[in-house]
Amino acid sequence: MSLTRPVTKIRMPATTKELAAMLEEASRTARKLPPAGPRGYASIWPQIPRSASEKFAADDKPVFFPPSGAAIDRMLACFEWVSALEEDQRHLLWKRASHEPWKDICVWMGCDRTTAWRRWNGALNSVIAEHT
Repeated sequence: MSLTRPVTKIRMPATTKELAAMLEEASRTARKLPPAGPRGYASIWPQIPRSASEKFAADDKPVFFPPSGAAIDRMLACFEWVSALEEDQRHLLWKRASHEPWKDICVWMGCDRTTAWRRWNGALNSVIAEHT
């Protein structure tokens, strides 16, 4: 008996706009995933009973909404598509998908905005050309 889910085939986007939108969704999905690494320390101390006023004043833990399985599959498909690119191109696509400002990307690349946009567009086009 296999415990793995069947892998669904994700359709490759036909345009750069569709690919950019899928990369943005992959970035959002990656941010929703729980952090990797050790879970932390366990405590053997008993829970302290709190009064209603103490419970009201306490900071609540943030609500965590994990991504769906389909969203994770689409994210992994995006990772597979861009894996053939150069490392700088992958970083550029991921920074733009994460909504990093063009100004910061230009400083990182050492070029002006038009050149950075051209390289970003070229990386998107090369992903689409390689997989069609």
